[in-house]
Amino acid sequence: MTELWIRKQINQHITKSFFKHYDCGLLGCGRNSVPWLDLSKYLQLPNNLEDIKLEITQLLARSEEKSGIVSCYIPKHLNNGDQLLTHYLQFIDQYIDPAIIQQFKTSDELDQYIYKHFAKPIWNSNLVLRKDTADYWNGKNGSNCTWVPFHAPALKTWIENLSIFKHIGRVVIFKNQKDNPVMMHRDAPYRSHRGHFVNIQLGNKQRPVYVYDEVTKEKIYTTSSCYMFNETDLHGVDAESYTAYTIRIDGTFTEKLCAELELPLGVVWDRSFASGHKVNNITIYEPQYE
Repeated sequence: MTELWIRKQINQHITKSFFKHYDCGLLGCGRNSVPWLDLSKYLQLPNNLEDIKLEITQLLARSEEKSGIVSCYIPKHLNNGDQLLTHYLQFIDQYIDPAIIQQFKTSDELDQYIYKHFAKPIWNSNLVLRKDTADYWNGKNGSNCTWVPFHAPALKTWIENLSIFKHIGRVVIFKNQKDNPVMMHRDAPYRSHRGHFVNIQLGNKQRPVYVYDEVTKEKIYTTSSCYMFNETDLHGVDAESYTAYTIRIDGTFTEKLCAELELPLGVVWDRSFASGHKVNNITIYEPQYE
């Protein structure tokens, strides 16, 4: 899969890595490659739900409005003409004066500059409550994740006692930007993986979350408040006229749940599954300056 990846030298301090867009179709989850998994019957909402929702509201009110970062390149026609951060990184010389480019010292400084001047944010904010400090992305499902300092005891206790996980990993709360979609993206390129997580919606409205088949051009919407999908599939959220949030909890599911969900040995997707043949006909696209 090395042909998928781009390494972009920005300046002497910063090198960025992201992967190209490709078509192969929706790969889905588990042996039967279903588009998404409904976890609602395995995850019981707590009795003190209103206390937890209040704690989250207070956390979000104090959090910085700062979009998350993506590592995928997506053509703008899939996002209503909007470009992701990666487009501006790939063609940075077309947008930012070379003298300014040389001044950036960190990736985060560069990313936030691009969000301020060019790219639309993916989310209004992503509030990270638990993470692997040594390897934020690759360690998100592992047991080395730890809580960051915050005060939400009811939320923390509930998450720590979720029975669907052998252990929990990263915990993030994603907040939308009112009247703006969560742009279509992939979290990672296709691969055999055990990327277990649950997205939980505690609000009063069902969010218009979808996974997308780029071959059939079909949006498949989730219809549950507790769900998971294959993070290598394209996904996003349609624009909402209200403020909403989703809690994402990564980790490792129990063997019992993996068996129930038909994730053999915990594997979410593999070439041996029903959709595995699709990657034999993959089409990879080079980024285009549009």
